Amino acid sequence: LTRYVFVVLFIVTLGYWFVSSRKRFVGFLGIAIIGAWILFNGNMYGKLQLTSHTGRHIYNNVVVLGKLLPTSIPPDTRIFFSRIPSSRIFRPWWENQIYFPDLDEMLVDKMFLSVSLSAIKAHPVGWVGNVAKAFVQIPVSSAYQPAAYQSGQIHELLTACGTSRMVWNKNIRNPWLEDCTLERLWGMLITLQERFYPAGAVVFLGLALVGLVSAFCRGGILRQFAVIFLLIHLAQSATELVEGRFMIPLYPLYIFFITESISPMASIRRLMRGKNRRL
Repeated sequence: LTRYVFVVLFIVTLGYWFVSSRKRFVGFLGIAIIGAWILFNGNMYGKLQLTSHTGRHIYNNVVVLGKLLPTSIPPDTRIFFSRIPSSRIFRPWWENQIYFPDLDEMLVDKMFLSVSLSAIKAHPVGWVGNVAKAFVQIPVSSAYQPAAYQSGQIHELLTACGTSRMVWNKNIRNPWLEDCTLERLWGMLITLQERFYPAGAVVFLGLALVGLVSAFCRGGILRQFAVIFLLIHLAQSATELVEGRFMIPLYPLYIFFITESISPMASIRRLMRGKNRRL
């Protein structure tokens, strides 16, 4: 989930490298970590990159989420539009990839990327609006969007034995032990998580925003944290689907800003108490 965050952190690391000689060792470590990840992917797929799914991830963000398509068909994507039915063009990449069983995975990813970039070029304003929409929605979206909740099968998760799972991926979401009590507990846990969104998430988002403003106002290292937070959040919003799990790389900073929000709120309470006493 951190693959595109590495791009932001790499830019920040370079900034620290050139601005402060005292932070060059930290910068070196950051570059080494990112370099190791790129080499790992190069060893796996024969190409130096952050991930083998870049084009497909951006496709989900631009085409599936934003409903943006190229106004003209790029030459290298003709096979893409000739094989995928128009009725399925807005389906996620993992459903549309099945139409290219005879093509190399890296070639397929490059094709998805070409479609996405052509759509962005054709609709720059729409793309900016799509990123802004995702920027707001991701923090208050559940970790996954399981079919169980889309089809009203929550009751099944809580009561049925042998079927207590997230329906969208039965292989992953089956309980380790086939026990009715454990399955119902699992269903309760998943249901509690789903019901936390969006109400509970909105509360924490509000606290984080207060802390973010406070960090900007206080300046120094706190302002740097705030800028890094916004850049990472923007990177995730421009490259992924709207699912809460893509906020995981931001959780440490999220907790920091929620904690930071306590300070200005405490100051406001003290100020209000002082006014009440004078009245």
